[in-house]
Amino acid sequence: MDKEKLRVRLGVLQANAEVLAEQLNDANNAAIAAAKELENINKPRITVDMASQIVASLCTAFCESLEQVDCDDLEIEFSMDYDNRVVVDNISGLQDYDAPEDVIHEVLQNIFNIVEDEHVNHLGEHAFPSAE
Repeated sequence: MDKEKLRVRLGVLQANAEVLAEQLNDANNAAIAAAKELENINKPRITVDMASQIVASLCTAFCESLEQVDCDDLEIEFSMDYDNRVVVDNISGLQDYDAPEDVIHEVLQNIFNIVEDEHVNHLGEHAFPSAE
């Protein structure tokens, strides 16, 4: 092959590589979207407002429960940072702290209609009794 034919061949191969790279990118994006869809297929759907309400309610419950922690029961370890700042290395004593499960269940009951497991059919789909 002479020099000009090699240049043309190189140009063709580079163009093919660009097309194939674009197709690979499209296929990767489609695979990511399909994986996300598969991940979410059996999750109940809620709106952004409902999710925000859940997060706000749980944060409130968590903060209120932390107010009941007695700081005298905590062991806090301090150290000096490189720039002469005092930093907290570890806080222990929270392992005996119980999460506010009742409050979390109450938050979920206020937002969702929670049904018993007996309303799930043999396919794993929710079969709600008719409201007659």
